[in-house]
Amino acid sequence: MFLKMKTLTIIFLLVSSIGALVGLAVWLLPTTMVVETETTVLAPAPMLYQKVVHLGQFHTWSPWIMKDPGQRHHITGTDGTIGSQYHWDGVAEKGSGSQTIAAIIPNKEVRMDCHIKTPYESKPTFTYQLQPQQDGSTTVAKVVFTLEMGRPFNVISRLIGLRAEIEASNVLALQNLKRICEAEALKAAVRQPLAANAQ
Repeated sequence: MFLKMKTLTIIFLLVSSIGALVGLAVWLLPTTMVVETETTVLAPAPMLYQKVVHLGQFHTWSPWIMKDPGQRHHITGTDGTIGSQYHWDGVAEKGSGSQTIAAIIPNKEVRMDCHIKTPYESKPTFTYQLQPQQDGSTTVAKVVFTLEMGRPFNVISRLIGLRAEIEASNVLALQNLKRICEAEALKAAVRQPLAANAQ
């Protein structure tokens, strides 16, 4: 009987300690997640900007289209302007939502406010920043993901590996942009001397 009571007491203390640690983490861990990813692209900033600001181009470099090629999407508003929206309905991923162009600095920055409706609701922000280098033909492209989280999701997000998932998606998005824009920049560089010779 004594051993049984001692065992129950130890279990109770362990469970209480774990509960206290979880509760402490809920209140101490930040409720804002910021994930920054960047890469260098051998293409001018205006070329990248046109790909990002025009939602009609999003499907060509979206990491989510690669995961769910059957995804249905459409655009509302005037594409490339503040207030225009990209709406999606997933097939394989079963997700739905929209992203809205919320702010623009031509050839430098585009901020998109997302509203993910399913499978869970959240409202992250993606800010695409373009920093041209001195030669003008190279750009440092950065994606800044920001998500305000309530408690206890600030702990749950870490347990389910949300940061790693976002980082992987951002890396893939930038890789796609890099591949597309560098190919276009190379073609443009080849066409210029050909056009000059033709004159």
